[in-house]
This record gives sequence, C-alpha cells and structure tokens, in this order.
Amino acid sequence: MTLLMLAGWPLSPSVPALDKPVGRTLAPRKLSGLGVTAAFATAARSYLRDRGRGRFRGRRHASSSFEGFPTSLDFGLYFFGRGGVCQKYVDGRDNAHFSPNNDTLVYVHGWEVGRVSQIYRETFNWKNNEPRCGLDLDLAGPWLDRGWNVAIFYWDMFSDEPWLPDAEAKIWTASGSRRMRYRLASGDFQERGSPSQSASVLLGKCLTGLVRAAPGKRLRLAGHSLGSPLVIAAASNMFSRCAPNPATIRLVLLDPYWSRRVRVLNPQDYLESVDTLSQMPRSSGRNATTADLSLSLALMLARKRVLFEIYYSCPAMTQMPIVADSKPAEELARREFAALVNYDASCCDPWDFQAQHLLAPNLYLHSMRYPAPGCGAPSASASDEALANALGKRWHRPGLARQSGRGK
Repeated sequence: MTLLMLAGWPLSPSVPALDKPVGRTLAPRKLSGLGVTAAFATAARSYLRDRGRGRFRGRRHASSSFEGFPTSLDFGLYFFGRGGVCQKYVDGRDNAHFSPNNDTLVYVHGWEVGRVSQIYRETFNWKNNEPRCGLDLDLAGPWLDRGWNVAIFYWDMFSDEPWLPDAEAKIWTASGSRRMRYRLASGDFQERGSPSQSASVLLGKCLTGLVRAAPGKRLRLAGHSLGSPLVIAAASNMFSRCAPNPATIRLVLLDPYWSRRVRVLNPQDYLESVDTLSQMPRSSGRNATTADLSLSLALMLARKRVLFEIYYSCPAMTQMPIVADSKPAEELARREFAALVNYDASCCDPWDFQAQHLLAPNLYLHSMRYPAPGCGAPSASASDEALANALGKRWHRPGLARQSGRGK
C-alpha cells in the first residue's frame, strides 16, 4: 500500500490531518572526504547528461498561448487559468486570467538547460513538471479557488545555458560574457532583439506594473532554484520603482541555489557591473559574490517587514559547499527573518537529484489545497500572521513520503 502525505496534509481524504510534520525519515548515508566529492560528481554528471537528453520529462508542453516560444524570443509574465490555459501579461491591457481585485502569485523557474529544444516549459501541472514522483494535478486550481491570480515569469530562453553560472549572470547583469543571448528550438543562440537589461530588472518592471494595477493586494513571489535570487533582486528593483506596502509582499525561496565563486571556473567578475549595484549598501564592496548580494538585498527587504519562507528538498545539490553557497537562506533563518522547512524527499531515489530538486516548488504549490498545519509550520495556505510567528524556526522532514507495505 502506498501512502502519500504532505507536511501534515493528507493527499487522500480518508487519512486524517495531523498536528505536526509527518513523513518517513531516512537515515542519511555517511560519506566523507573524497567519497563525498566522487559521489556528488557522479550524480551531477548523470543529472546533466539526463537533462540534456530530456529523460526527466515524460511529455512536451508548449501551449499555443505562448507568443513566439520556442522559435522566437518570448519572455515575461503569463497568467494562468484552469487546465493550463494562459495569456501573456501586458501592462495596461485586459487579461482574461488577471483581476486587479485579487491577490497574485508569481512563480519564477530557475536554470532551464536543454528545455527549449525539448519544446518544454514549466506549468502548474505537477505530473508534467516531474513525471516520476508528481501527481496528475493542476496546482493552480486551489489558488484560483481561493481567488488568487496565478502567473509564471518565463526567462527560460535566457536561462537555457549549458553552463549554470552563465545563466546566473543574467539575473544580475546584461553585460556578462553571454550578455542576454537566448536559445531557440534549433539549439542556436541569438542576440538579435535581446533586452539590454538583466532578468531581475525585467521582472522588477513587471512586478511594478502589477502593484500599480492592483494597489493594496497581496503579492507572493515564489522562486525555484536560481529563481530565488531572481525574485529577491526583482523585489528590490520593484521597491526602487514604486512604494508597495511591504506587509502585502511575501517571498518564497524553493530549494534556492547560489553558485559558489571559484577562481577561473566561476569568478563572478560580472558583478562589478550588476544592474542592482546602486541599491547595494557600501559595505558590499566589489568582492561580493552572488550570495552576498542576495543576502544584502534580502535583509533590506526583511527590515521593511517583507516576509520570507524557505523550503529545501535537495540539499545535496543546493547546499553542497563545493558547488553551492547557501549563506543567504541560512542567515535569513538565523536572524529570524525567515521560516525554514526541510522537506522529506524520500519518495525519490537517493541519487535522483533532479526529482528531489523539483519537489520543493510542486509541494509548496500543492499545499494551498489543504489548511495550514496545526504545528505552526509555514505553508502556501498559512496566513501572513502565522508565517510572521514562524520566523526563525525550522521544520525537518515533512514532505512527500512514500511508505510501501514491504515490512520495512
């Protein structure tokens, strides 16, 4: 028998909700020294190879509603209705799936290497996003039922870079080594018609338009992986353009990722020309890393009373010191500016980093379907007041747990 549970919310109505996080806890495998490095390198090579072959995707998804994707440049906000229908948001124009009277969720994806040639875009269909562990559900449905606008900010044609740091650079500047080149379905890169501003500035402009179109309404920004530093930088950019009520803004960091600066391989020297540098405190200096800049911007936002919630599902990828720098998330939690949840990813194979990494956004979006847990843990359905009371606290091992009747 298989039982699926999500942070205290049953996925089956026959299972009662619990008052504390649930899920099978697996004892971590103990590796040390070269064993850790070798195991990680092996898993990472397999992960990147399989991404390029499209083995992580069970189907293609290219809605006819997308304007140009994947044969010509298409980026920006798309608002979704039920069943995956969507419409691109253009400031000042009517949109069938956006109401200025509703609160708004904006989801931002991360690195999308190899996706454009697969004619694939993330949507709110969990099974389509992750066919092995995902449920065949429209994750937008519960949000729409509660009166929310739901949108995805697509920068996938920019973030489809073979080398992750090249995609990360585009969050901060349009003047990096790859500038704002974009990838087409043919696999070719082009710069013709590409924007002269970074992804965070492009998103910041969109958010400014939303705030002005729906003054006083709540805005929740959920970033996955590289989408986490992107939503932080974009939110800061939005505050520099307008004056939203900070109490209406909530940032969700879903298995957030910052690359670790490494000389030669990833020097991050493009940060000297970042588009957000004028917003940075003087103490940041020119030797700052992407993690340093994100933390500085996040602290500025948190001190304005913007709420933060953080969810990890694949620490082997996003918290491994040799490739990642998790300082922003850890510091936000330590300084009691964020609540932090470590999801249980034991439903995935131990070395299936891709499936584990994709759990965080899908679990979070799915949690809107259920009441907030009685233990006070954060979730999509938790109120802002409940999240404020959870700041500085941590929850371990809730998530999508699979238990099989094998006598284990």
